[in-house]
This record gives sequence, C-alpha cells and structure tokens, in this order.
Amino acid sequence: MFMLLFSFLAMASPSLTDLTNDDGWTKHKKVRVKNLGTILVFKKNIGDSACYRAQSDVENVSFERLVDVSKDISGATKWSSSGVTESTLLSQRENVIEYYQYLKVPIIRDRHWFLRGVVQEEENVFFFGWDRIPASEYTDAMKNKIKKHPKAIIPPVNLGEWRFQKQASSVLVRYSICTHPGGSIPKRVRRFGTMKTLPTNVKEMVMEARRRNE
Repeated sequence: MFMLLFSFLAMASPSLTDLTNDDGWTKHKKVRVKNLGTILVFKKNIGDSACYRAQSDVENVSFERLVDVSKDISGATKWSSSGVTESTLLSQRENVIEYYQYLKVPIIRDRHWFLRGVVQEEENVFFFGWDRIPASEYTDAMKNKIKKHPKAIIPPVNLGEWRFQKQASSVLVRYSICTHPGGSIPKRVRRFGTMKTLPTNVKEMVMEARRRNE
C-alpha cells in the first residue's frame, strides 16, 4: 500500500516549472463574470495531474494593489470565500514566503497545507508561485499543527501561481493551479470544484484590490 502511495506521488506531482511553462495549454472554456469581464480558462495535463489556468484582461484595477493582496497571507481569510479559516505567515526571507493554511470543508474531511512561495517582481510583471513544503523539512511548529488537526488531510499535490502583467490601460491577471485534495474524492467532483472556484478566486482577488484602492 505504501509503495503504491509513493509511486502515485512520484508520478503525479508536477513542478512549478511545468505549471508556468506556457506550452501545452489548451482553451477549455470562457466565463463571463459580473463586474470583471471575460475569464478564459485553459487546461493542461502534466503527468497524471489536470492543471487549470484562468486569465482575464482587467480594467479599473491597480497593479500595485493586486501585488499587495497576493502577498498578504494573513488577509486571505477576510476576502476569500474559499473556506480558508486560518492563513498564517510562517517565515519570510528576501523573495521566499512560507505559510500555513487550513481549509474548512463541509461533509468531507478538512484540508490543510504548508506552502513555500517564491516572489519575482519586475517593473510591469509580478509573479507569486507556490508549492508544498516537503514533509522532511517540517519544523516542530509545523508538526504541532498536524497534531492539532489529526483528521485533516494534507493534499499530495498543491501548487499554483498568481501572475500580473501591467498593460497600457489594464492588468492581465493570471491564476494557475495543479491540485489533488487527497482522500477518495471522485475525479469528476474534483474537476467540478476546480471549475467553480477558478473564476471566483480571480474575481475576489480583483475586487479586493479595487477595495484597497478606494
């Protein structure tokens, strides 16, 4: 059983480099979102993982405020409707951010994770990508979080990115993710959940950036 689990993780875990590579993405659907505009959703298979990208050219939003919101780890519980009830900054050094989040999930078991984010900033482009912190690097504080929530599941695949590119009169907002929640959730249910949350996450990011710019 353990060998099967290790084999699954070895095959199914894509890298952040795979995710951010623009090759292989195909248009999946188009979503019209109130107060935002059109969001294009793309799909890409990386190994055994189905990854998704939502992208929208957004007007009337501040590039700087988008950056602020994406880096505000603790603030995620206030503006996101994803169900994250705890979002804690663990450490920050130069362009690396490590953080913990706890996701309250109805009916099924809760999820939580430890992520390492990397920030890259240029004059007109901002990138914030994240991936799981390996269990071999867990600190005592992280292990205590696991003991505190013994029934919560740590997803075996959990990586993503926010990318903002300043245009002449708009900002190109991009949100990409590869996730597997762990447990025995059917593939079609996972896909439905992802397709529902992708546009919502983009909209809420933009709306919070607008609110902070008022």
